[in-house]
Amino acid sequence: MVALAGSDRLDVMQKADHWEFFYRSKNFDAVSWCAPHLGESLRLLEQLCPYKQAAIADVCGESTLIGDLLQWH
Repeated sequence: MVALAGSDRLDVMQKADHWEFFYRSKNFDAVSWCAPHLGESLRLLEQLCPYKQAAIADVCGESTLIGDLLQWH
C-alpha cells in the first residue's frame, strides 16, 4: 500500500466522492458502459467455459448476466 501525502490524498478523496455521487445518482442503465445484454461476455463464456454447471461470479450485480446465463442454451 502506498501512503499519499497532503494534496494527493485530498485529490484521491475528491475523485472517490465524485464517482460515489455519480454512481448513486444514476440508474445503472443510464450510464454509457451499460449494455442491455452481454452478448460478448456470453460468447466468451461459451467458448472458454462450455461446462454450464461451472461456477461464475457476477461482480457487478447490476448487469443482465445472471438472467442471460439462466436462459443460456
